Amino acid sequence: MDQTIFKNIKISLLLFVGVLLLGLILRFYYLGLVPVSLHRDEAFLGYNAYSILQTGKDISGNFLPIHLESFLFSPGGYSYISIPFIKLFGLSELSIRIASATFGTLTIVIAYFISLELFREYKNKYLISFLSSFFLSVMPWHVNLSRVALENTIATFFISLGVLLYLKYLEKKNFVLLSLGISLAFSVFVFFLRMMYPRVYSNRRQREIERNIISALQDMLVQLNSGVPLFTILVNLSAEDYGALSDEFRKVVKKINAGFPQVDVLEEIGDKNPSIYFRRALWQISNGMRAGSDISIVIKDTIKSLNEEQLIQIQNYGNKLNPMIMFYMLSSVILPALAITFLTVITSLVNVSSQTAQLFFFMLFIFVMFIQVMFLGVIKSIRPSLL
Repeated sequence: MDQTIFKNIKISLLLFVGVLLLGLILRFYYLGLVPVSLHRDEAFLGYNAYSILQTGKDISGNFLPIHLESFLFSPGGYSYISIPFIKLFGLSELSIRIASATFGTLTIVIAYFISLELFREYKNKYLISFLSSFFLSVMPWHVNLSRVALENTIATFFISLGVLLYLKYLEKKNFVLLSLGISLAFSVFVFFLRMMYPRVYSNRRQREIERNIISALQDMLVQLNSGVPLFTILVNLSAEDYGALSDEFRKVVKKINAGFPQVDVLEEIGDKNPSIYFRRALWQISNGMRAGSDISIVIKDTIKSLNEEQLIQIQNYGNKLNPMIMFYMLSSVILPALAITFLTVITSLVNVSSQTAQLFFFMLFIFVMFIQVMFLGVIKSIRPSLL
């Protein structure tokens, strides 16, 4: 290829536009038909986007979720990005895949400018940038991923954009530093949120289940002693306000209505539940049903064991609170009081500007507020789950 044509910026840009059009055609041509039909993940992301558009909730009933509830937790970003396209074109294979194809095409643009920044000192920088964008535009794996509804192409775009911003900052040392800092901070936040959210969500759901399990079992016992059939009791509990526990009973009722045996459903839901106490209760009920035992006696014994566990948790909670309260008094009351007195004396004896003194007091205030928030968070995190 004749390298002299790339010395003309206009011709280089025209060739780049040609590459961009090639990438656009490879990613959008028959996008709704090739690949044939949607696979499970595409349908899951698309229908969640449609559900959020129509109701503000995903298909599991969660309001504006960060992660979408599935067999595992999936990030919800792709579904939110797809909402405008589904609004414009309706729910279809095309509208679900447009977001991936769009960001895949935009990544070609980013690749071109990254190459320009990396090789800006070279005389053949336009040739190198042209080849970089061309190879990306026809790269089979990138074309394939851009034609299916996955967040991979979107993540690649933003990573590439972050690299480009960093290179721009190295060149110009201007406001891009602020943009880069904000974008990196947001990226780190999203990364840790994505990494930790499933565990946090699971722990929160587990605590909500365990907080209501004793009340739900007592409700079940009363209904059993009144002669209400077990399946009717499960339906009643699913309609009650027991939070995540009612959601679990709704899953049980749904599977039983689908024709699965009650015992098998209880064991299956117990296996998948994060709460050890709820699993234990379901296993005891299912074992009692298999053995032909009186379920009311089984539930009564389960409630008794949970009450004993509740007392143990309360005692442990009290033992943990004593040293924490001492630390709180020391860090939030005694030390700040001494610090205020010391700063007041020092600022009156030493020639300290009013702005410096105000800065010290403000930093002390921030420290005390931080300790307060941390203390409340720790207290909440160690609270007995059965209360």
